[in-house]
Amino acid sequence: MAKIKFNRIAFLIILSSLFFNACNFFHPPNKIKNLSWICGTWTGTSNDLPYYQEWKFIGDSTLVGINYSFCNGEKQINDSSTIKIVGDEVIYSSDKSNWMLEISTENACKFSNQAFNESIYFNKKDSVLSVQLDFPTKKIAYKLKEISNNKNEIAPTKKYLVGSYDGYFNFKNKKQFLTIDFDTSYGIQKATITSPNYYLFQKEINSICYNHPNLFLSFQDLNQNIQLSLSVEDSTLSGSIQSNQKAEVFLGKNSSRAKSIPDFSFSTYSLYDKNGELEISIAKPINTEIKSTVILINENPSDNYNGWAELFARNNIEFVICKSLSKSEYFDSKLNTIINYIKSKNKSATMIGLIDFGSIFNEGLTNAANNKELSFYVSISNQFISNKEKVLEEAKSSLRKNNVNESNLNTAHDVWNALFEYANKRSNQDLIKNMLRQANEEGWGKYCLPSKIPSNDELNNSPFWKTINDDPSYSLNKLALPTLVIYGEHDNYINVKLNAERINQLFTNKSKLLSIRIYGNTDHYLKSSNHPEHLWATYDEDFIKQTMQWISSISK
Repeated sequence: MAKIKFNRIAFLIILSSLFFNACNFFHPPNKIKNLSWICGTWTGTSNDLPYYQEWKFIGDSTLVGINYSFCNGEKQINDSSTIKIVGDEVIYSSDKSNWMLEISTENACKFSNQAFNESIYFNKKDSVLSVQLDFPTKKIAYKLKEISNNKNEIAPTKKYLVGSYDGYFNFKNKKQFLTIDFDTSYGIQKATITSPNYYLFQKEINSICYNHPNLFLSFQDLNQNIQLSLSVEDSTLSGSIQSNQKAEVFLGKNSSRAKSIPDFSFSTYSLYDKNGELEISIAKPINTEIKSTVILINENPSDNYNGWAELFARNNIEFVICKSLSKSEYFDSKLNTIINYIKSKNKSATMIGLIDFGSIFNEGLTNAANNKELSFYVSISNQFISNKEKVLEEAKSSLRKNNVNESNLNTAHDVWNALFEYANKRSNQDLIKNMLRQANEEGWGKYCLPSKIPSNDELNNSPFWKTINDDPSYSLNKLALPTLVIYGEHDNYINVKLNAERINQLFTNKSKLLSIRIYGNTDHYLKSSNHPEHLWATYDEDFIKQTMQWISSISK
């Protein structure tokens, strides 16, 4: 009996211990237990779309907060945070930053990072969680509402939009036309946007989030992110479009769009040669004769030139886009493949030319000078000084931007000229090392010079050093085509004045072939960011119009 009684007592002790540990598991230590009021699922809105924060205990010393949203019916994790016990402290961590718990009450707390003078406040009242972030340069405050944690209630049903929506956005009391075309591909929502005021034609929208009735769209226009926040109701879309400023949007579904007869076509083709596949897009007039054909070489394959293509096609100029042509090691071969395809498809002989928009290694200029199939050359934002001159100009510009003493400009030029000579003769290595060391020790060298002398591998293989002796003067002297050279007055990448002077000098004996145009208040991409009637940067209107007129004039 004694043995049985002992076992029963031991069993009760073990059971009590297990119960005690289980309580500790479900009721964490007081330091973090006092924050249990933050647990649950909360919702707020950002860009007019709902998002969610879900806080829960993981183990007995850590609270985890997951921030997520739903896009096209699928859950997307945006970021996460933790509140956990570290030693004797409770630490809030988010994105590699930490804040220490300073104050904790029944339904409020404050976390601080004294080193950076930052604070985060949480306060719960009824079913609302207020959050405030205090930083030295700004304050952010938002509120979240507590909701049921039922996943079926939170997750929206996946829906798709299909068809064309036409309308306008109203900016500074002026209506500007806008069209969005929706489609699906393998269960993925897709869309393109067209706005003639901005030279956009079927530009792909790269971010689509549709949780009925909320629709959020965004696309990149060079360095600007354009956002549309819309509400879907019956057959209309309404809301706002925003970049640096904001404008109201109203679009209605157009059921008759497919029945209209366009005056131009826009198609994509795959061509093949010995170097593989080549994809091109061609815009051309349908019921009128093609006056000439232009092939675009562009330095920004991700940018949208479909709007150009539409305008050129409406003016009887066939427009060919090949995004993979620029920077291609098989440039000559691919260009000839495109030219042969154009000639095989056009019934009558047309003049074929290049629009060379900032080709990196002057491929456009070289081909214009050597390809007998080409009849004209349009150069936009290209360098016509030698690569060595370009490096020296960029060094000078960088030093001046960083307010470096003017006396160092000549020194920088001396170092670069020594490097150019070293690249050709491998001479004066020790002298150049000392020059680089001194420039970097003085501080200004980091703005315009390499940190060390280039290795033999760099000299033999890097594009920079392999092309350092390149000079477009040779091709320009051979160029015997009508040539239109275009710059934006506020180009931040190249010295417009120096380049314009250089090409004008090289065309002295054939001046009738050359036209130079510099458009004021435009940048390297011939765009203006402060057009009074536009919501975001757009191409200069005269630039597009006058370029088409020039091509048409030489095609007569």
